[in-house]
Amino acid sequence: MSVAISLLVFSAGCTKAWEAPESVVTKVEKTSEDFAVAESVAKDIPPEIYDDYLSDDATKIRPTAVELEVWLIEKTVGVLGGVNHHILFERGGGELDLADFVKGRGNFYFKAVLSDAELMSQASVYYFSDADQVKMGEETFGSGCQAVLDMTSHFRSFLKGNGILTSTADSRYSYLLSGQYLFWVKIEKNIYFSALKVVDSKSRIRTCK
Repeated sequence: MSVAISLLVFSAGCTKAWEAPESVVTKVEKTSEDFAVAESVAKDIPPEIYDDYLSDDATKIRPTAVELEVWLIEKTVGVLGGVNHHILFERGGGELDLADFVKGRGNFYFKAVLSDAELMSQASVYYFSDADQVKMGEETFGSGCQAVLDMTSHFRSFLKGNGILTSTADSRYSYLLSGQYLFWVKIEKNIYFSALKVVDSKSRIRTCK
């Protein structure tokens, strides 16, 4: 599996302290399937990335699953049904189906961070694409199958902004966001992680097999 370089454009917002918008809060209960998401992502980390964070001794340490939160924020009124969403995955992450939240047309922000801001400021974040790459006009959407992107700097910046700005036009948000995200922190002999799988059950985009 090769490591690719992302050409996506992100909107991290301004540099002043981020103010959370009024949102509908959803707490996702943990299931065995959610834990499987995190385990499957961890197993797919390329050795050259994995070795940067784990020594032979560290592999014997059992990682601690931590809370992950996702924000879906309207830029175009009505695209998310007229409300913003704050989704809490209390231990270790889980699966997010965008079809449950996208209700109209327009633009919205996607933001995913560890709930613990101190851990998030030290987290490494990797994205495993699950969408084929397509060209629409002069622009290319999707990272392509087998792509693994180091998104650390982008996702750390989300602590101060709204996150990724995307659009429902031609299902661009599905190409941009579909896949799995691994959040990984190693502090001395402690390892903390969370993983998020993003899908869109109503989309007809070409996903990876």
